[in-house]
Amino acid sequence: MKKVVLCVLCAAVLWGQDYKRTEDVVYARKHGMALTMDVIQPAQANGYGVVLMVSATWRSKKEDIRPQLYGKLLDKGYTVFAVLPSSQQRFFLQEVVADSKLAMQFLKKEAKRWNVDPQQLGLTGFSAGCHLALMNIEQAKATACFFPPVDFLNWTGEGQMAFGGPGSAVVQGIMGPKVDQTLMEKLSPVGLVKAGLGPVLLVHGDADKLVPLYQSERYVEKLKQAGVKSKLTVMPGKPHGWPGIEKDLELVADWFEENLKSQ
Repeated sequence: MKKVVLCVLCAAVLWGQDYKRTEDVVYARKHGMALTMDVIQPAQANGYGVVLMVSATWRSKKEDIRPQLYGKLLDKGYTVFAVLPSSQQRFFLQEVVADSKLAMQFLKKEAKRWNVDPQQLGLTGFSAGCHLALMNIEQAKATACFFPPVDFLNWTGEGQMAFGGPGSAVVQGIMGPKVDQTLMEKLSPVGLVKAGLGPVLLVHGDADKLVPLYQSERYVEKLKQAGVKSKLTVMPGKPHGWPGIEKDLELVADWFEENLKSQ
């Protein structure tokens, strides 16, 4: 077993929690490239797993897997599956989403290898990682994540498309050269909302200038219309990510305690 250490004068033990990290578990292969995840198991595992989609602007980097960030989850006994999908600019968003689905398929078959019930998985992520989590929401028992893009066709308000609309350079960089409203709709998690989904918590800062708060507000509104248990926690004055965000993982951990373990 390995000690989770936060090196503040090399003295503090983060959350007082031991963990075992299994790195580079291959969940799929494409174009001769391995798609991997790290599995982080607390010493006192509770038999439940949380799938973390590791992605920022739909780019995944190994160094972004930071167990100290997930200390609140580990402290409560959750095994964390930190998934690394492929990244834009080499791959377009639709391919990144497809990778995330391959990871979920793998875990539905293999989670028992880590003593986790494959039917009791939670989903989490930040920003693009939360987008990928919500694109897989049907596979989760409960979901809790931060500031997600959810609706590219309605970005800051009804009918106001993201990134200046189809054909803009930013959208093309993410979705490829042939961007239209159909593709933008297909890649928007809001279109997957329906009755019967597991409970969803979103956490979003009201000073977010990258992904507007409207995105989470719209998503939670759709969930409530579908009769899905949901909650939006607005963080006053917080931008797109903030120092000390690992402490706010307590909200996520508590959500899973209430809606994953108790179901």
